[in-house]
Amino acid sequence: MKKFFLSGCIIFVLMNISFAQKSSFGLSVGIGGGSVLKQALAGGASYDLKTGYLIGIDYSGKLNNKLSFQSGLNYYSNTVVVTPNINPDIDQTPKELSLNLIYIPLSLKFDRSKYFFVNAGFIADIDISKNKTISNQSGLGVMLGVGSEISISNNFAIQISPYANLHGLLLLKGDNYPERVLDAGIKLSFILK
Repeated sequence: MKKFFLSGCIIFVLMNISFAQKSSFGLSVGIGGGSVLKQALAGGASYDLKTGYLIGIDYSGKLNNKLSFQSGLNYYSNTVVVTPNINPDIDQTPKELSLNLIYIPLSLKFDRSKYFFVNAGFIADIDISKNKTISNQSGLGVMLGVGSEISISNNFAIQISPYANLHGLLLLKGDNYPERVLDAGIKLSFILK
């Protein structure tokens, strides 16, 4: 199932690259908070995310004057703080475990004006965390962002973009009560046109 899923993502990216009129590449860094979304269960632990970061490489291919296909490869890292529910027989000391995801965005960017854009699409997640305490986030998620692009020269631009990513919307491994990671923050990208 994983191989089929990843193969489909790669084919989709390659098809869109072939239709692009003009391509650009970039590097991005981001920082932000997040939360673990889960169904409330009696006696269940609480999960909180600290401030996380992302780094990535970006690809964008213009489909027309206003629309571009975007993809890339991103690494997201954060810390999950697990606090057990109040119970006299359980140690109440919160535990901190790392959350590490690699994800491939597959999105469309709509240039609303010269300096303002909106992008939305899907993300293909691969959870590479060790010592998993929440549901494995490998699967398909969604993303949404808005931002501004400032051209420094004909070949270089800077983008600043608030974003939100919901990871693990459709999980490859089903749990009865899955947790899903929502991360939101701000991303800075350096684009070579």
